[in-house]
Amino acid sequence: MRKAFLSNLKFRQQLVISFTVGIILLTFATSVVLTITADDFLKSQLTRQSRHLADSLGRQARLSLLYESAEDAQGVAEIALQYPDVVGISIRTSAGNILWEQGTPAQLSNPSAPALAKTALVDDGEHHLIFVAPVRTDVENDAMWQGEGSADKDEELLGYLTLVVTKDSLDRIWIRLLKSNLIVSMAVAIPLLVLLLLLTRRLTNPLRSLSA
Repeated sequence: MRKAFLSNLKFRQQLVISFTVGIILLTFATSVVLTITADDFLKSQLTRQSRHLADSLGRQARLSLLYESAEDAQGVAEIALQYPDVVGISIRTSAGNILWEQGTPAQLSNPSAPALAKTALVDDGEHHLIFVAPVRTDVENDAMWQGEGSADKDEELLGYLTLVVTKDSLDRIWIRLLKSNLIVSMAVAIPLLVLLLLLTRRLTNPLRSLSA
């Protein structure tokens, strides 16, 4: 059926259709590739910044875990939730007892990994990033107050801080980037298409004259 349709078209019409479809497909493919590349970069930036934030909040939660103070843990949680994209936080003791939990409970149910040596991304889901920061005693700081002998002690695991970061902003940025790339690509493609159509017309006019 498609062959019959194309055979009924004139040579110039076939060229116009081929150029139009090709440029539209090229424009869309280019826009998607550029958007995906930009999205990967933004996601890596979000992951790096969120890991750094979880690590910083873990240090702030050290005192609350040391004294098992829910009030101090709440203060850390309130600071965390002021950051954009942070939707949940959980502070637990090394025994697994919840000292403070606030935000997205379904995501915070993700168990802490006791083998973690440092802050890590433990779940890269469709809508969330989950980071776990092990919280340990500050040996160097304790040594300043307790004497040089305390510096030889090993760091003691106090607990874990779990941070949940949403990807909603990434999704919104992805859509905006795709729209922007499509607009820019079309702005370049339309003049190119017009130029190709003009060249096609100049090339096919002599052929039409000869066939006439």
